[in-house]
Amino acid sequence: MGEEYPRGDWADVDIADFVMHRFDPDRMFATPDGHFHLHDGSLSPKSVTFWAGVRNRASEIYGRPATPVDDYVMTEVVHCKSKGDRGVKAAAGNCADRHLDHILALSPAPLLVILGKRARELLVPRWDLGPEFGTAATAGKDEWANLQVRNVGGRDRVIAFLWHPSGMTAPKTFATAYPTQLSRLQELVAGRIAPNAFTRDGTEDTAYFNDASMAGVSEAPRESTS
Repeated sequence: MGEEYPRGDWADVDIADFVMHRFDPDRMFATPDGHFHLHDGSLSPKSVTFWAGVRNRASEIYGRPATPVDDYVMTEVVHCKSKGDRGVKAAAGNCADRHLDHILALSPAPLLVILGKRARELLVPRWDLGPEFGTAATAGKDEWANLQVRNVGGRDRVIAFLWHPSGMTAPKTFATAYPTQLSRLQELVAGRIAPNAFTRDGTEDTAYFNDASMAGVSEAPRESTS
């Protein structure tokens, strides 16, 4: 039995309500720990592996248990449901052109995390992230290649790469992918440094980032992690 998910006969207001309040405990479209409601009103017996993986990474970057209700946002390039990802690759470019920047513009997140090969292949050329970003040769080996600062959705953000939580390829954690920069990414999400603190000046020979003067920068909203 499938998830109770927006269909073509849903009113726009109901679709928006689902998307904006999917994990709210008082709405119960899905639970914060990753179970979703089925068509008969019951909860899925297993949690969604992807959701659990994202929640674990958000908890890692916050340094405390995180929740999708308040701490982070997930989005996809293609939002329509498809069995076995059929049609996703063909639709990705069109969906991104129509919707992605508008979605990201709604978020104040200073950190965007691209998860997995499929998203990387679409977004690397779109955001000019460089040919080494998110490749097997650099992920978990070259922190510089996989931390880029770009203006996306109208604001500067740090863009990072991790392998997909549901896949078999590692690294999947910030600690293993960015061992020298995890603490600085945590500072970024807390609002104590800005994305431009991760801008390279061309003189680095190790995974070291320039300090930035952050007087007057307040803590980032809790919902703005990724």
